[in-house]
Amino acid sequence: MVGGDNLRWVYPYIVWSPNFANVGEYTVHARYSPNPNYDITVVDATLNIIPRPVTVTIDNKEKTYGDEDPELTYSIDNLAFDDTLDITLAREEGEDVGTYDITATLEENDNYIVTVVGENDDKGIFTINPKKIIIKVDDASKTVGEKDPEFTVTITDLDGNPLDPDEVKLKFAREEGEAVGTYKIFAAINNPNYVIDEDVSSDGVLTINPVKAVADTPVTGDNAHLILWFVVMLLAMVAMLSLVVINRKRKTTK
Repeated sequence: MVGGDNLRWVYPYIVWSPNFANVGEYTVHARYSPNPNYDITVVDATLNIIPRPVTVTIDNKEKTYGDEDPELTYSIDNLAFDDTLDITLAREEGEDVGTYDITATLEENDNYIVTVVGENDDKGIFTINPKKIIIKVDDASKTVGEKDPEFTVTITDLDGNPLDPDEVKLKFAREEGEAVGTYKIFAAINNPNYVIDEDVSSDGVLTINPVKAVADTPVTGDNAHLILWFVVMLLAMVAMLSLVVINRKRKTTK
C-alpha cells in the first residue's frame, strides 16, 4: 500500500456449509471494494477446525445388598455450544457384597477427543455394602446333665422385615459350662452379605437347672388304699418265704 492508502470494505468469509461447525478444513475467501490504484490478487486461506478435548468423569455409586441399583451417572466438561455426547454406562454383573467396575461406552464423534476418567483409571467403582440385620437370640433352659436344646433366634432387617436364618447362615455358640447356672448364647453369621447391628441386637441366656428331687408321697385319703395293698402284698411275700424255709428245714431233719 502507498502512503496511508487502505482498501475499503475488505472482509473475509467462508461459504456456508451444513457441516461448518464440525471438525474439518474450510476455505476462507475475501471480498473488498475495488480500488483503481491497485491490482489486487486474493489468496484464499484455510480454517482448520480440530477436535475439541473433553473429559468424562464416571461417578462412583453404592448400594446396600438386596437393594435396587441406583442410576449410574457421569459429568462432562468443555463441550461446545449445546452439544451432547451419547454415553452409555454399565457395571460388572454381581449382587454380592464387593466392588464392581463401572464402564462407559461412547458413540463416535469426530468433533471431540474424549478422555474417560474414574477412580479406577477409566472406570468408576460400584460398591455393594453389607445389609445390617438385627439378631435377637431367644432364652433357653435345660436340666443339668441334659444336652443343649436347639437354640432359636429372631432375625429382621432394620425395617423389621423377617429374614431366613438359613439365608443368613447363622451359627450359635455359648459360654462353656455344664454346672447349674446361666450362660450367654451368642449368634454369628457366616455370610459376608450381612452384618449384625450390635447396637440393637441381643444375646440369649441358657439356664441350667438342678435335677428335681422326688418327694416322699404323703399318706392321704386318696392313696391310703394303695399303701394298704402294698403292705398286704409285702406280708404275703414274707409269709411265703417263711413257709419255704420251714419246709426245707423239715426235709433236712428227716
